[in-house]
Amino acid sequence: MMKKQFILQMLFLLYFITPSYSQTVIVDSIRLPSNYYEMYWLQIPRNYSPLNPPPLLIGCHQYSGTCFEFNGTGFPAVANERGWLALAITGVPPGYNGYTHWWSKRVQQQLDLVLDTVFRAYPFDLQRIYIVGGSMGGAAGMQYHHNHLDPNGYMVAATAGGSGIIDLARRAREQGINYSMRYEFGPLDSLPGINFQYKRNSAVVFWDTTNSLHYNLKWLPTRMSAGVLEPHYIHAMDLDTLYGDQMMRYEVLPAPGGNHGWINLQPDTTVEWLSQQPPVIRYPTFQNIAVDEPRRCYDVEVIAMRSDTNMARAILTADSIWINGRYDLINHSLSILRNIQDVKLHIRNDLPEYNINLRNYDTASVGLSIFLPHSVGQPVISITPPLNHVFYTQTRILRINNIPSNYSGLIQLQFPASNVSSYIQSFLNSFQLFPNPSNNQTTIQFELKSPAVVQLNVYDMLGRKVESIAKQNYMTGQHQISFNHLNISSGTYFIVGRIDQEVIKKSFTILK
Repeated sequence: MMKKQFILQMLFLLYFITPSYSQTVIVDSIRLPSNYYEMYWLQIPRNYSPLNPPPLLIGCHQYSGTCFEFNGTGFPAVANERGWLALAITGVPPGYNGYTHWWSKRVQQQLDLVLDTVFRAYPFDLQRIYIVGGSMGGAAGMQYHHNHLDPNGYMVAATAGGSGIIDLARRAREQGINYSMRYEFGPLDSLPGINFQYKRNSAVVFWDTTNSLHYNLKWLPTRMSAGVLEPHYIHAMDLDTLYGDQMMRYEVLPAPGGNHGWINLQPDTTVEWLSQQPPVIRYPTFQNIAVDEPRRCYDVEVIAMRSDTNMARAILTADSIWINGRYDLINHSLSILRNIQDVKLHIRNDLPEYNINLRNYDTASVGLSIFLPHSVGQPVISITPPLNHVFYTQTRILRINNIPSNYSGLIQLQFPASNVSSYIQSFLNSFQLFPNPSNNQTTIQFELKSPAVVQLNVYDMLGRKVESIAKQNYMTGQHQISFNHLNISSGTYFIVGRIDQEVIKKSFTILK
C-alpha cells in the first residue's frame, strides 16, 4: 500500500505540478484509525508565513478517487496569487470498491484529520475556510457545514459549487439506478420510507423538509452555478424558493446549456466572491438548528434523540446588549421543536443576570442542562411555572430533568456580587487587556485585595493552549503583566485568568 502511494506521489510530482507560478506543493498521506491511508494534495503559496496565517481553500472533486483533480481547475493558481493555502484530499472511504463515492459524513471525518495535520505544520486562518467543488463535490461545502457547527471546531466561512447535487434522493430518482449512490448510502427505498442515509448526507431534502438539514444554512454564504439545462439548476432554484430569503447570502448563477461541474465555476470571480464574505459566524444571535445525530451546534448541544431516523430540531435566539465596550448576551429564547430527549445550553458570558424563555413543543418531556461561565457564582434561580431543578456549584450546571410537553415558561438567573468573595470579585472586575488588537505585546491588568495565586494562559479558538504566561503568588494591589507574542500567529485568542476556582476569559486579537 505504501509503495503504491509513493509511486503515485512521484508520478504526480513529475507530471502534474506545473512551474507556471512559484509555490510549494506537498503530496502526503495520513494513517486513519481503519489503517487506510488518506492521501492529500497541499499547495503552500509563495511568501507563506505562519505568523500571518492565510485563508484555506478546499477543493472537492467531482469524479472521485484522486486528490489531483483540483490542481487542474484553475483554483489553486488563483489561491496562490492571493496567498491562500489550497487543499484537496482523495476522500475515498475505507472499503472503497471502485465505485465513485460522495462527500459523505465519513469522508468529512477524514478531511478533519487531514486539517489537523495541515494546521500543525502550516497554520491557516480558522475564520476563513472556504470550500469549492463540482458535481458530487458541488454541495460538499453545505454538507460539511451541516456537520461542523461546533464553535470550538472547524467551520466553513463560505462555499461555492458547480452543478452541486444538493438533494441526493431527488437526483437518484431522476437518474434511475445510480450505483455509486447505492454503494455509499444503500438502496433507495420507495417513498415515503426513504433511506435515512440519503437525508442526512443531503444539503436539503425537498420532499420532507421536516427531516432536512437545510435550516443550518442560514449563516453560510453560498453560491451555486449550473447549466440552465441541467436538473441541478432547477434544484438550486428550488432551494432559493424554499429557504433562500432566510439565508445570509444565497446566489444561483446560470451557466450555458448543459455545462456540468467545475466548468460552471470561474476561479477568479468565485475566489473574489468568497473573499468578500465575512469571517465565520461562530455565535449567531439566531440559531436555527437541525441535527441527524447528537452534536453541538453553536450554543445548543443535543445530547440524546428519541429516534435515530428523524432529525432533531431546536431554535435559540439571543438578544445582545452593549456592555463595557462589547456585545453581551442577556436574554435567550430556547424552543425545543422535535425529537430531542436531552439538550445542553451553553451560556458564554458573565453577566449579572440571564432570562431564558423556554418552550417545549415536542410531544414528550425533555431534559435540559444549562452550562454557566465559571466566572459567576451561585445564582438565585427562579423558574415560572416551577420545574424541579438542581444547581451543581462545582461545575456551574443548572439541571432540569423533566420539562413536560407543551411547557412554556421563564428561567431567571441572578448572580449577586455577594456570591463571590470580595477579593475574587475585585480580580474579576478589574481584569483587562490592552492594547487590543495589538502587534507584538499585550498588557494584562488586574487588582488583588489580598495575596493570591493567579494563573494566566493563552488559548486559540479551538480551545488549545498556546502558551502559559504565569502561575504564581501575587501580592495585594494593582498588577500589570506584559505578554510578548512575537512568535504567535495573527488571529483571535483568549487569555484565561484563574484565581481559586474562578475563571475569567477575555478575547484579544493579534495583528502582524
